[in-house]
Amino acid sequence: MRIHSCLVLISLLSACSSPTLQYVGESAQSVSRDGLTYSVRQKGDAVEVVRSGLRLRPNQVDIAKHMRAAAEQVTGCAMKDGSFSGDVAVGRFEVQSCDVTAKP
Repeated sequence: MRIHSCLVLISLLSACSSPTLQYVGESAQSVSRDGLTYSVRQKGDAVEVVRSGLRLRPNQVDIAKHMRAAAEQVTGCAMKDGSFSGDVAVGRFEVQSCDVTAKP
């Protein structure tokens, strides 16, 4: 049981800030907000934000706002209203408008 618990813990820790399969290979930029770190990756007009850091009982609305702000800060683009999908660990947005080839 002890070995199983250690393997689960190692798996969870190694997954922190790792992209989903769709974003593997895309470079990430990290942003810190409210004591948490967000890794932002952009692929075309889609943006993925991965949260890392421990927050007991995180508020999904607050985390989604921080994810959106991180995505806009890193990409320099506005995100479409209502385009958020995901949860408190991984969020995805659609870019509303900007030149996605020009990243700051």
